[in-house]
Amino acid sequence: MTPLPPPSVNDSASACNSPETNNSQSSVQPPAQAVEVAPGLLLPLFDAMLCTVGVVFPSKWLHSWLLRLKIPEQAQIRIFDVYVISWMLFSPLLLLLAGTRAQFGRQRLLLGAVACWRALEILHIAVNILLFGRFRKSDDYTVSSARRSLLINVLNYIEFIVLFATIYAAGLARDIRPAVDRSLDALYFSTVTMTTLGYGDYLPATGFARAIVALQAVIGIFFVALILGRVLTLLPQPRRS
Repeated sequence: MTPLPPPSVNDSASACNSPETNNSQSSVQPPAQAVEVAPGLLLPLFDAMLCTVGVVFPSKWLHSWLLRLKIPEQAQIRIFDVYVISWMLFSPLLLLLAGTRAQFGRQRLLLGAVACWRALEILHIAVNILLFGRFRKSDDYTVSSARRSLLINVLNYIEFIVLFATIYAAGLARDIRPAVDRSLDALYFSTVTMTTLGYGDYLPATGFARAIVALQAVIGIFFVALILGRVLTLLPQPRRS
């Protein structure tokens, strides 16, 4: 038997270009790649603004310092818990000092400014976690535990009442009639405003005072919704049959 001649280059090329081969190649398609949807322009701008504002708050510096020291995550959580509890204990002291008649002028304004600064820090962290926790790649603001987050939200809600009472007692929101320059009166007015009860025995008389009172009422509704959301995450899920 004579051996068959080896296929030439032209034969192999013609075999590759045959209709059967083309049909088999066309049937095999590369796997589809996931298309990443680019975020809008408003979200990155607002996120960048929040990150820029966060530089002035000590919690941001504390977080950066802990990362540089490479402290374990559980230790970082404990340190931040101490930070929150420290502010919780320091806020009533601010209110007592702001409501003391011996404190006048610049001292009371300084106490009110510290209360505003702390209130902005709490609101900054809450907005970061609620709105941007799932969008950014870094883990600067993440929820480590739902129960811990719920407890911190409740403490922040109470702290907001004390901080706004300090603002009222320090005289930053003037023309509230009758005056709320004492600690107990300011705490009562702040509680009524935060819970949106509005008994009507204290009334803001100017536009600036009304703006501060309205801002506190909106913050109170925001934190109530945030607390209810955390409670719902802790409820047992219904079993599927």
